[in-house]
Amino acid sequence: MKKQTNNQRNPTSQIDFLLAESGRIPPQSVELERTILGALLLERDAIDDVQNMLEPECFYSRTHEIIYRAILSLNTQHQPIDIYTVSEKLRQSNELDEIGGVNYLSQLTLKVGSAAHVKYHAQVVFEKYILRQVIQTGHQIISAGFNEGGDVDEAMATVEQEVNKIAMQIAGKMDISNVTQILPTVLDEAYKRIENIRSGKCSGIRTGLRDLDKITNGWQKSNLIVLAARPSMGKTAMMLHFAKVAANAGYAAVIFSLEMSKFSLTNRLILSESDILPDRFRSGYMGNDDISQMEHAAGVIEQRQSSIYIDDTSDVTMGRIRARARALHKQKKCDIIFIDYLQLCREKGADNRNREQEVSAMSREAKILAKELDIPVVLLSQLSREVEKRQKNGVPQLSDLRDSGAIEQDADLVIFIYRPAYYGAPVEDRQGNIIDTTNYGELLVEKNRDGACGRVKFQHNVGMTKIYDYDNSEKRNDIF
Repeated sequence: MKKQTNNQRNPTSQIDFLLAESGRIPPQSVELERTILGALLLERDAIDDVQNMLEPECFYSRTHEIIYRAILSLNTQHQPIDIYTVSEKLRQSNELDEIGGVNYLSQLTLKVGSAAHVKYHAQVVFEKYILRQVIQTGHQIISAGFNEGGDVDEAMATVEQEVNKIAMQIAGKMDISNVTQILPTVLDEAYKRIENIRSGKCSGIRTGLRDLDKITNGWQKSNLIVLAARPSMGKTAMMLHFAKVAANAGYAAVIFSLEMSKFSLTNRLILSESDILPDRFRSGYMGNDDISQMEHAAGVIEQRQSSIYIDDTSDVTMGRIRARARALHKQKKCDIIFIDYLQLCREKGADNRNREQEVSAMSREAKILAKELDIPVVLLSQLSREVEKRQKNGVPQLSDLRDSGAIEQDADLVIFIYRPAYYGAPVEDRQGNIIDTTNYGELLVEKNRDGACGRVKFQHNVGMTKIYDYDNSEKRNDIF
């Protein structure tokens, strides 16, 4: 005798457990599920209206889930869909008895006149499935809330992630577009780029260095930019320069500083807007002129750089950075992110991974964050000691990225900071004359997914609190 079906979910399903005590039935429409399956068995083309809307798990009835999965498999194999082929498919997978045999498949077609409304019915079944997902997610949120020993930021990230999963499921059903629908947007963006170039504007967020803007056209949305150097090369100084330029242009810049405190970074901002010597500022031996400059610099920061936000929480994970960035982005307070620096981050649950795997995972997280929020993420990174072994000049290369080659793979841009004076490496102009490199540096764009690579020359003051184009010198046209 064939096994009879009750058309209900397995009683051990999570949602059934959640609602058991209240006696409530999860959102479902088993009758419409029957109608949909009957239509699919009667009309071959009906599957085209349903398959982009429903996945097997969208069916509340376990029986209907099994039948629909068999139908999808037949369709993928370009085989006909009817009672005979579906029953044969289920017999091969030893599931025919479980769904009630051929008799139950025949019953599905009895009350179906045509497949005229199958798309509408599929929409209703999908909505019921989403409501069941909401119930399950709600339970997970409640559990996270009661976990008093957990991290609040990570709990919030988990909540948002689960809610986003549901949103993505809904959005995914409307994700396909014909190329002719995409074309107008693409052309519009192309015309904007042309207009920006002709008017001297950047399509992205300006970097504050003219030659770097020429190569990158500014920091672009969804890009991961890796800024790497050995210690004392000026990674933090360059990062602050980029953040200042973004803030001055009206963008909200968020700095996650794992190395320096928010007070130290703000001190540097004051020095970058003044000519006060760092030693005098730190020691307090300042004259009246220094004090006036300090007060003026504070005023400039309040007026022009108030959109810089600094998070200096220690022992931070990429998950926590992601959660806080999302929150700030929703508040319109996050247009570009700076992380200083990658090797000081940690990854939750990385106890069983080696350092290279851990860094690889965090690098990938940074790229996902850039894509998710559709903003540039500038990730500072250390270089390995291999650079120091090149005693001739110490010029870094991509293989020097510390701990992981995945950093290079994930990055849209990889930029190295190189200061020849640090290594005592001579720099010649076009005439072969050795130039003074005391306050001279180069940004080496070694990877550019969307454009050319190149070298950008810059100057800085003695304390490297100010960075500017290499065109404050009459020698500019004689270099290289």
